[in-house]
Amino acid sequence: YKSAFGTVRARLHLLALQAGEGGPADQIAAGVDGALHDLAARKAGVSLSTLLGGAPRPLPAYASGIDGRLADKMIDAARAQGFRAFKLRVGFQGHDPVDAVSMAQNVVSAGDQLMLDANQNWGVGEACEAARRLSEYPLVWLEEPLPVDRPLEEWQAVADAAGPLAIAGGENMRSQAEFDAAISGSVFDVIQPDACKWGGLSDCADVARRALAAGKRYCPHYLGGGVGLAASAHLLAAVGGDGLLEVDVNDNLLRERLAGPMLAFQEGRIVMPTGPGLGYEPDIASVQEFSTAFYTCAVGAG
Repeated sequence: YKSAFGTVRARLHLLALQAGEGGPADQIAAGVDGALHDLAARKAGVSLSTLLGGAPRPLPAYASGIDGRLADKMIDAARAQGFRAFKLRVGFQGHDPVDAVSMAQNVVSAGDQLMLDANQNWGVGEACEAARRLSEYPLVWLEEPLPVDRPLEEWQAVADAAGPLAIAGGENMRSQAEFDAAISGSVFDVIQPDACKWGGLSDCADVARRALAAGKRYCPHYLGGGVGLAASAHLLAAVGGDGLLEVDVNDNLLRERLAGPMLAFQEGRIVMPTGPGLGYEPDIASVQEFSTAFYTCAVGAG
């Protein structure tokens, strides 16, 4: 299981080339890798984070998926859930990111943390201008101000414009070579591999540890269902550091039905499950009930 991602991805290589579907092949291999780690931990009777070399621990988390145009309302709702850190999506065309920050500052409290995510939507000129203006605010990081495939000189220009404002990225990096460059270079301060999009727990644990050793901050990217969220929490708990766990605060009924209350808040931190493997049993019956109802509605609407 320790090299499951690489093994499965190698088996899928020709199929991925034939179909032109490298991303889905990465995700399949990452899913197999995570499942095998979970099975190995359950067989050993230990938590997944223990299998990975650490232990379950309270984790600082941040509310993600917040629409910058609705920052005040969504931050208020997230605070009510126990969050004290918030990430705004600001890559909307024609929307000034400074307006989003100003709106957020009207509702955050002293000690709260605020991050921004441009979701790769800016060109280098727009990104540099935004970075210069945003550097005046007490933000934790600016995430993916450029598309991941833009040349290094453009990324460096944005980092230079950002000054003290940290640059974050990694969710769309797809190889050890890309992460090697990000970890050894001067652009990225925060490294964010997504263990469900590339690398699985095997390769992402390696990336995270190398990032920490290089003085970077490791914060796992994750936006989706409950199983991946739990796996990301175990990985963060295992490798250490002061990274934050990303938690999508948008409604996701399937995630709630599948995962239930697996991650609870206590004094602004996530309290991880401590059972074997992921630490909880998904409510499969509830998911099947939901899926049947959803299918019935979809067929009726169609």
